[in-house]
Amino acid sequence: MTMELGQIPTQSEVFARTHTRKEDRSWVDKRSGDVNDVFLAELKRLQEERQAIIDAGGPEPPDR
Repeated sequence: MTMELGQIPTQSEVFARTHTRKEDRSWVDKRSGDVNDVFLAELKRLQEERQAIIDAGGPEPPDR
C-alpha cells in the first residue's frame, strides 16, 4: 500500500488491498472485481472530461 512508501493511499489502492488475496492478488469475488472496473472506468471518464474542459480553454476545474 502507498502508506508503506510514505504517502497516503488512494481509495482505489485501499479497495484493492482489502478485496484481493495476498497470495496471488486475485479478487476475493467477482463483485469486487466488477466494482473496481466500474470505479476505474468512471474515474477515467471524469479525468477525460476535465481535460476536455481545460483543452477547450475553460477554467481548470478543481480536483475533487
